[in-house]
Amino acid sequence: MSLNGFRAKANSIKNVHFDEHAWKNNYAEKFLLAEEIDQAEELRPPQELKIRAASQRYDAKRKRFIAEGGVTITLDGGVLMADLVEFDVGFKTLYARGAVRFKKGANYFQGSSLRYNLLQKTGELKDVYGVLDLENPIYTLSSVGITPFSPLYPSKEISSNRSVDLPEVELTQGQKKFNYPEIACPAVLPPLPDWQPREWAVTGWGGEMIDSGFGDTFIFNGRLRRQYLYGIGLQKRFYRSGVFSLEFETDIFNHNAYKDIGGKYNQDVEFADLKPQNFGEGLIGIGARLWVRPWLSFAVTEGISYYSEVSEYERTFRKKYSQLLNYLAFEIEVSTSKNVSIVGRIHHRSGAFGIYNGAHGGGNGYLLGLRYRWQNEVNNNTEVKLQPPLGCKSSSRDDSTLRKPLSEELDSIVLGDGSPKYESLKFPILKKDKTKSSDFGFSNNYKEYEKLSVYEQEEIRGKMISRLDQRMSNIKFKKSFKIEKKLGVPESSRTRILQEEKEFGRVKPGQLVDLGRTKFISGRISRWRVQASRVILNADGWEADRMAFTNDPFTPAQSRIDAEGIIAREEDDGTTVITSKRNRLVLEDRLPIPVSRVRRFENEEEVENRWVVGFDYADRDGAFIGRNLKEKKLSENFKLSLQPQVNLERSIDGNTQSYVSKDDSVAEDKILQKGEFLDNFGLESNLSGKVWGWGIEANSDISTFSPNNFLNGSRHWGDISKLSYLPLVGEVETRFFSAYRYRAWNGSLGETDIYTAYGAFLQKSGRFKSGNLTNNLLVRVGSGRYQAEKNSTKSLTDLWRGNIYASLSSGLPLWSGKTAPLTPDRAYRYSPVPITPGVALQTNLNTSLSTYGDGKGQSTLSFSGGPAFTIGRFDNLLLSYSKFSLIAGGTLKSGASPFSFDQAVDLGTLGLGVAQQIYGPLILDIGIEYNIDSASSNYGQILDSNIELRYQRRAYDFGLYFNPYKRIGGFRIRLNDFSFDGTGIPFVPYNPTKMKREVDKKSII
Repeated sequence: MSLNGFRAKANSIKNVHFDEHAWKNNYAEKFLLAEEIDQAEELRPPQELKIRAASQRYDAKRKRFIAEGGVTITLDGGVLMADLVEFDVGFKTLYARGAVRFKKGANYFQGSSLRYNLLQKTGELKDVYGVLDLENPIYTLSSVGITPFSPLYPSKEISSNRSVDLPEVELTQGQKKFNYPEIACPAVLPPLPDWQPREWAVTGWGGEMIDSGFGDTFIFNGRLRRQYLYGIGLQKRFYRSGVFSLEFETDIFNHNAYKDIGGKYNQDVEFADLKPQNFGEGLIGIGARLWVRPWLSFAVTEGISYYSEVSEYERTFRKKYSQLLNYLAFEIEVSTSKNVSIVGRIHHRSGAFGIYNGAHGGGNGYLLGLRYRWQNEVNNNTEVKLQPPLGCKSSSRDDSTLRKPLSEELDSIVLGDGSPKYESLKFPILKKDKTKSSDFGFSNNYKEYEKLSVYEQEEIRGKMISRLDQRMSNIKFKKSFKIEKKLGVPESSRTRILQEEKEFGRVKPGQLVDLGRTKFISGRISRWRVQASRVILNADGWEADRMAFTNDPFTPAQSRIDAEGIIAREEDDGTTVITSKRNRLVLEDRLPIPVSRVRRFENEEEVENRWVVGFDYADRDGAFIGRNLKEKKLSENFKLSLQPQVNLERSIDGNTQSYVSKDDSVAEDKILQKGEFLDNFGLESNLSGKVWGWGIEANSDISTFSPNNFLNGSRHWGDISKLSYLPLVGEVETRFFSAYRYRAWNGSLGETDIYTAYGAFLQKSGRFKSGNLTNNLLVRVGSGRYQAEKNSTKSLTDLWRGNIYASLSSGLPLWSGKTAPLTPDRAYRYSPVPITPGVALQTNLNTSLSTYGDGKGQSTLSFSGGPAFTIGRFDNLLLSYSKFSLIAGGTLKSGASPFSFDQAVDLGTLGLGVAQQIYGPLILDIGIEYNIDSASSNYGQILDSNIELRYQRRAYDFGLYFNPYKRIGGFRIRLNDFSFDGTGIPFVPYNPTKMKREVDKKSII
């Protein structure tokens, strides 16, 4: 090759500078180098891979391109970084090793090593941790720009066996240097303290019986009877999963009953005095216990109770009685030391809806006990052990094993050895300084740490967590409910068609937002953090033996999903269906709860357990359970959801009082009927889709399949809606609706049914601000045909109804304080949003004008408003959060409606709302609304009420709720969703096996 030819050849190779003086001094060597560079250029990965590294070379013997030392590769808008990267030309395989990291948008993944074959589209990633953004997800490596490698074949073999150094490939013009995060190493923390390892317990009991129903015993409503009992009980735990356990229990009691008032049954003279009585009681049962704090647990025990003789009280206060009855106990236990605790219990025996000799009810009492626990249980921890990635030195890896150059290890790229450039993780062993209650000093003896009390271990662990670098910023709560609001009724079961104006109507305390039947576990998540020891990559998805997911941005995660046997496949529509053999929702690394096996990862993925638990006394006679079936896709535009149900209380009782007689009008009173087999089953369904820009939704709520009650036990409603743009008005919603037996609530009038309805309306809504004043505006014009209950009668009327409705809701902050520091142990300790102390004013002004087919009309003008006070920042254990609302409202009315469902009643109202932290994350939420219209026959009557006991955490909450007015309630768990900046750190608990040796000689306190 001539000098000019080589100059042209060298200049054609990007970033190779031609030195003519060096050429003349060593022509032959440079000529050979140029030939090898020329052929290496043909073999190297395509220019779409923008590579930066300390050194780059081509190994001619092994036919590999090698980049080493802070390697950065730009891939399809993302960046891959590793200590070393190799590309095998022959097998078309990419290897990356040592602090492997990839970031694209909000997605971030890291691991120890990556191997991926471009032809087979298979590979594996080890020691995986990352952030998966479902709004812009990365499901397979093909979506991150690795598969665009084009086949590279050499034009001829290179005879030289030596490696050829290649010049660095610069980033393209205008591309900024990426500020890449360091590898995220797991936090090395002491193990969670075992709150109650003792598996045996003996309890001494004493108590007194009460004359009341089972429900009234919880509110201490009744007459204490002169019947006293004392005894002893033995408990043995036989199953344990974190803070949840099952235990066997047996108790023996002696009852001393003195002369007392009798009942009206089974005696010659009603309410005659009972003679004194002395008898014994024996019971056996199975208890379920949940420890919510190291010193506090709740338990429910179910079993059988046997009296040595018939109780005179039960014989005279019950129509039927039995010596053998069902036993049910609700218990609270408070520990005073490691072994001793005080126990309070509601002691209840009954016929369990007639199962025992037809008996209904039995006896109730209160027990107080002193309990002693002993014999520690061996804690067999079956949690998966996830290694830190290369770049984080682990105590379970040999310190002397150093990483060797890849050129010397051939294909050993995925070996899990260490890296000398990172210091070893240290576990600080601390002990409490007895002279100072708040100080901790250093000790190199791990056994001293184990000897500390549970509370001292919790305190040390908490302080270590507070010192972690969470690598998180700009955390924003996205989905679920806010701390000051309640969970709303799902859209499919919400009275949104015919009563939406009530939602935009008078202001109510947040505690009176409707509660409805909900999924046992629910929540929409748009961003997951994930962790696994090994992920197998394939052409259409990936697999993992075990993987953890968390919605919590902080570590340790308050909630995570532990999934096993995972298989992920990408569907034609771009979503990925992830199935697993088992899923568990793990709360606080202590409480595992089984959840659904099939996961669908898509934008704002919904996390749920398919089981539904609730109470519905209006349609289902009480408690029921349901199961959400897998959503069925009927076509490209339509999907169907089904929820079969079993009416538990109805099936046990054998009767129903939810329907009118077969020959009566639907508006007549419901009667007590003997239940049929098909009365025990129900179904809820939702059909949704879109056609020609119109959204379509149809819902059914069926509480029985009995032919005699089916029409009176079915409710159906649906609508068709579309948003359109009108000149001068803007975006307007057009909606057509229809309904059959639609349930409506109207204040003191209670529940009323709209038997049939159809119609249409136009609606304009918007939100605007004026200074600090936030306003929500709704204007609606519509007309419909209704067949519904008449006002103050049991008959139906059928009329057209035209309506104009307008509402303006406003909120004005009067004073606002400061939030707690935005850290996981302060502002985000119990709440998904930082709580700001303050005072706000809420107001609503609305007007309604209705005309009816009989020529009558009704018009109203209403105003409501009042202050809401938020006290505290919800960042401490005791009394650090309270919220009070006081809302008054008044209505001016002209005319009257012929219908019951929209009759303007309760023209004066007063709403009270209280949310109070009891201890730690435990909150009691109560809302009550009263009628204060002195001219009303319902003056002083409660119009609505909600009661909820909620366990509130940053990442999740669960609660028991009940609405005595509407007689609906349930239990639910909800996960919260967050957006954030940063990568976070691995969240699965990690405890090195050589923890005792790894002692940091510096105090962290």
